[in-house]
Amino acid sequence: VNSVEGSVVIKRNPDFPALADKWSRLGEPRVAVVDVSGAPEVEQGSEAVFDVFVSDKDQPYPQADIYKAVYMVYDGTGNMIAQGDAAFVAEGQYQVTLPADVTGTLPTGSTKIELVVVPNVVSIPTFAPFQFIVSAP
Repeated sequence: VNSVEGSVVIKRNPDFPALADKWSRLGEPRVAVVDVSGAPEVEQGSEAVFDVFVSDKDQPYPQADIYKAVYMVYDGTGNMIAQGDAAFVAEGQYQVTLPADVTGTLPTGSTKIELVVVPNVVSIPTFAPFQFIVSAP
């Protein structure tokens, strides 16, 4: 480096172990986009299934790049009723099944399930809420 002349001389080091494009994958963060779908109404004491789709730029987010996909279920007043891991189905697809014994404890009215997906490649979790109604049997 010659700061007076404003020049830099760079020489290739053949023994350097990293390839030139080693850091190019970090140019744009791969923040997960999470979509949750399910029935808008769930009857107390019946099984409820929610499908979770995780993507990045409209492509399925690879499961190998996801540290964790978890869910939390809240009642209408914000109390957490249940939590657990979302089940892996296929690349970019997970599923949450609330068994009858869990939905049986949910009060009637508005309820929310919230999915949290934490990728390995970025330190930014994605939160995706889905609201549904719990009805009496």
